[in-house]
Amino acid sequence: MNLSDIVTSLDLSKKLKELGVKQESLVYWLNIEDIIHMKVKDNGWEIEEDENGKAIIDKIDYRIELGNPLAYNILKENTWSAFTASELLEILPKIIESGDKYHPYQLTIKWELHYSGDMMWHIKYEKYNDGELDYIIYCENVSNVLAKMIIYLIENKLMETPK
Repeated sequence: MNLSDIVTSLDLSKKLKELGVKQESLVYWLNIEDIIHMKVKDNGWEIEEDENGKAIIDKIDYRIELGNPLAYNILKENTWSAFTASELLEILPKIIESGDKYHPYQLTIKWELHYSGDMMWHIKYEKYNDGELDYIIYCENVSNVLAKMIIYLIENKLMETPK
């Protein structure tokens, strides 16, 4: 199992950040410099310099990886929280009011056999003896299934964006 198997995917991490979810996590997706290419003169081997004698950068290749932004001194706009399941469970509401104070929708998370034949995480909100919200998510990664539910709840105004 890799670290990427227990945190939110890059796409879901980006979506959570876009929705305004506070970017505090143990691990982050980082967009870090991989290789810096210097501009080369026409002779093919000398590096071009500016008027101060410093090498001119032609381009920089970037790569995405998991880590700590402080270790690389990376700007916040180049980082996305890679949330763990426990971090997301702190954000996710345990209940959603339904108009009936005695029977709110309650969070249910299960590891079960999906109709595809694969074992997957299954998350939904349901009322005791009274049905469920119409949004059920299946996913192999528990952090991703929790992130997808948070995104759904925020986009459908069923929860406030955690700040």
